[in-house]
Order: sequence, then C-alpha cells, then structure tokens
Amino acid sequence: MCNLYTSPTEQEVWDYWDVSGPMPPLRFFEGHHVGPKNQGQFLRADHATGGLIYAVGRWQLVPTNWPDINTYPYATNNARWENKVRVSRTFKPVWQAGQRCVIPIRNFYEPCYETGSHVSWRFENADGSPLGMAGLWNSWIDKTTGQVFDTYTMITINADDHPIMKRMHKPDPNDPEKRMVAVLPLQDQQAWLFGSPAEAEQVIGQWPVEKIKATQMHKPKPPPAVVPDPQGDLF
Repeated sequence: MCNLYTSPTEQEVWDYWDVSGPMPPLRFFEGHHVGPKNQGQFLRADHATGGLIYAVGRWQLVPTNWPDINTYPYATNNARWENKVRVSRTFKPVWQAGQRCVIPIRNFYEPCYETGSHVSWRFENADGSPLGMAGLWNSWIDKTTGQVFDTYTMITINADDHPIMKRMHKPDPNDPEKRMVAVLPLQDQQAWLFGSPAEAEQVIGQWPVEKIKATQMHKPKPPPAVVPDPQGDLF
C-alpha cells in the first residue's frame, strides 16, 4: 500500500501524457510530496473527444452521499482490487460507473522492517520516466453551496510473491498479506481509462522487477557500543 508519493510537476504531466488544453496555475513544484487527504493530480477519460481530462482532487475517495467531505473516517486512499473495488459500498458504485483514472507520480515510498525498525524505501521507474497508477475517482458535492470536489484512490494488489514488494511493510500476524500499488505501463493506460470493465481488468498486474529502481533512503543506526565497566560486573 502507498501512503506517500512525490508528484510530477504540471509540465511533466503535460509533456509525458500529452495532455491538451491550457495548463492550470502551477501548484505542484519539484519534489512535492502527497499524503492521504492531500491534493494530488489525476487523469480521467474524456469519452467525447478521446483525450484526457486533467483534474486535481483529494487523495481519499469519498462517497457522493457522505454529508461532509472532511469527516469521512475511512482510509480510502488505497482500494484493494481483489475484494473491495467491486464489492464495497465506497468503491463499487464508482467502479460500476467506469470512473477509472491514472494517477501521475514521480516516485513513492514504502517502509521495510527487515532490520526490526522502520527503513524507508523509494520506488521509481528504472528508465526515469513518470509512473501512472491505476485509480478510481469520484466527485463529492457540497449540498449547501453546490461546490464540487474531486476525490480519488489508488488500486492495490497482492504482493505475496513479488521479489521486492513482499519485503515491504511491518509484519502483522493478524493480516500477513503483502500489498503493492498497481502500476500501469504507458501502453496499458488507454485500456484502463477507455476500455470495457473486462479490458480494464486485463491490465492490472504486478510491476515487473526489471522496471523498478528501488533505493533504501536511510539505514538504521547501529546500537550504541557497550563500554566495559572498569569496576567489573556489579550485578
């Protein structure tokens, strides 16, 4: 699962995804980090023109009928592909409506606990290009003002057999499954955005190891050296 990523700049999104139309006022600077409930960029299908619609929304998918966008209590920045997207009350209506999106990111971070403590790892494309994550989007409407707020979520899939991603996240005896975000190769993003549900399902899969550049961000500090007591053992 992903709870922190670095956003591309608007210029990177326009250049890599060939977004048409005027670029919005710049707000995503180089190195801009996005966490849950923060504002992030996503791309959705314009079925009328066959192009892409650029949007900025809250990274937490909120149902349309929820009374207050700021009080939604659930962690819906990630959506479990196998048993949530087509079943849960939050994600199922959005999936059935075909509200799929691609989330542009520069890199994302995951924790590794193999040393016994939290060690952050950064993941990015080995070729240096941006990543496009499979996602779902929704619009929440303020019933008082009529103002529309977009929200979105990232799809996650099982990673129990992935050579790298199975090493991430803190072991949990109550939920030993390992998860990873669904990275879409550029050539598959058209099917995810514009294809039928069956066509979209076909492009969801694990990120190939050879495409990944993984960087350990910091190493845990070694325990302090034990200084011998010149008095000898006292206890």
